[in-house]
Amino acid sequence: MKNLPQTLPLLAICGLLAVSTPRAQQIDIDYMFPIGARQGSVIEAKFHGPGLSGAYAVWFGGGTRAFALETTGAGEEDKALSQGPQGIEAQVISEEQGEGEENPMIIGVRMALAPDARPGDHALRLLTPRGLSSPIPFRVLAERVITEEGDANSLPGGAQPVEFPAVVSGRIAASGELDYYTFEAGAGQELSFQVITRLPAPKFDAELALFEATGSWFDDTQTTQLAHNGEPASNTITTDPALTYRFERGGRYLARVSGFMGGGGPDFGYLLRIAPSSMPGGPTPLSHGRFQRAISPQRIDELWARTAQARPVAPPVEDPKPVAAAAAGESQAVAAATPPAADDPGAESATPAPNEVPVLNESEPNNADDAAMEFSIPSFLEGVISEPGDVDVYKFRAKAGQRLAFEIQTPIKGPPLFNPRLGVADAAGDEFLTNIHRRIQRNFTFYNKTIEPKTIYTFELEGEYRLRVRDITSRWGGPEFKYRILVRDQVPHVGAVAVNADRININPGGTRKLKVTTVQEEGYRGEVAIAVEGLPSGVRAFPGTEVEPDKGPPVDEGEKERFIPKRRDVTIMLVADADAPSFKYPQTFRVTCRSILDGKLGPVLPVREIPITVFGRP
Repeated sequence: MKNLPQTLPLLAICGLLAVSTPRAQQIDIDYMFPIGARQGSVIEAKFHGPGLSGAYAVWFGGGTRAFALETTGAGEEDKALSQGPQGIEAQVISEEQGEGEENPMIIGVRMALAPDARPGDHALRLLTPRGLSSPIPFRVLAERVITEEGDANSLPGGAQPVEFPAVVSGRIAASGELDYYTFEAGAGQELSFQVITRLPAPKFDAELALFEATGSWFDDTQTTQLAHNGEPASNTITTDPALTYRFERGGRYLARVSGFMGGGGPDFGYLLRIAPSSMPGGPTPLSHGRFQRAISPQRIDELWARTAQARPVAPPVEDPKPVAAAAAGESQAVAAATPPAADDPGAESATPAPNEVPVLNESEPNNADDAAMEFSIPSFLEGVISEPGDVDVYKFRAKAGQRLAFEIQTPIKGPPLFNPRLGVADAAGDEFLTNIHRRIQRNFTFYNKTIEPKTIYTFELEGEYRLRVRDITSRWGGPEFKYRILVRDQVPHVGAVAVNADRININPGGTRKLKVTTVQEEGYRGEVAIAVEGLPSGVRAFPGTEVEPDKGPPVDEGEKERFIPKRRDVTIMLVADADAPSFKYPQTFRVTCRSILDGKLGPVLPVREIPITVFGRP
């Protein structure tokens, strides 16, 4: 059977696919230990989780390629598959039954890391007779790795010695456990400390604290706390704590790792990195992922590539007006004339040619409206809230009916430390637009406010406006409170496209469901075609429908059109023929999409590559 691309336009999906889908047995890796190792080392790791019985191989996937590695009793065919670019070999060496209601399995794996294995995170899965497991991250480290030794380090007097730079591989094995490590620091020396965990928040919310071994007349093991990092658990913010500390005096100090509110267990593995702050690979500042989406001066080109419309070409400008100079004194790119209203489809846009969005570097003083730095549309603004209470003010002109988008990125620190607030005010100084989304929450009892990384707005009146940027609390600031803002005309486009599956395990005659969610941003009014390509022989894709859930009573969602784009779901049923051939190692298929507007197709956009296994042929 030939594998042909199967394009599924959303607008054509109709009818009910009357196929029952049996509930698949969960094949999950709940956790592994250790969670990392050094290049050139050999370790024995334990994988824990339900449905892992009979695991016969470790599979490294992700990206565009995937490789099965060496297995127990591997034949020539298996050995050929064991050559991958990861620099890691893995072999399943043991299996035992764990304790618990779900009967988790414990799979022992011998892992050999090559001296040149790629540092960083690798996604590991286990292959079983029933298919592929969920992934678990494993970190390869270039630094020296020390293993926690026993339970003696639960008190300051038994702290385990560490010579930095090094990474300690440890575990908070039981509730209430504290792990102490001792080290020598010189006078004026600045060190960085970072704890890396693998369990999702808030299950393992690690705490990190530094102490000085001061001692006393009554107790020579007494310590004095110097610093602490234990941010509260959150589902959206990393809870891996980090500290940078300069020691005033030379001497013996201690670092302590623990679980928030005394949490602990066999799955509470961690890596503690101690190194001079000048060394690369230091602590990553705590930051909100939504403000980390990369925004560059080329973003407008990227957005036009996600629509079926051709990007309008800017007409030549005879007398260009230069925008404000950068902080270094260099003149910026010439600003084009303001584009016409976006609701005029026949009008030519004055958007600059690709890769010519001007960059404006903020320079002080610009804290007041009369000192505002001028920019044209579009522009890429870069600045810093340098101290508490700092406000950066810019000015621009907008035409009546002009539809603008304001996008912000915090490349270093973000929420909960740096909460960037944008405000737009008219010529009279009255603020009428912010990036704060206010809507009702929880049983209609209170309103919730969040700061959003993107805001869109249609200006009613032509005129000059002020853009103000500050921290929402005005209490914080510093050189790491940097921001990037792209102010541009809206581009109706297909936004993020998500698939609700990270692997497909299917048996002959069985079915599996994919749900694809498309985001239609900035007034995109076309359709989105979904394609499933590269399915193995005997597996086919069909459009499906589902009963729409009942909607609750209407709520006050605020002006969500400024912040939340439209979302649409499509259901795709994967059906394996009764005689579909099974295979030992996963294959991958692709999900792609294309925008459709007024009968025109946009370019192919990759969505995801998904591993698939067909197992257990009768």
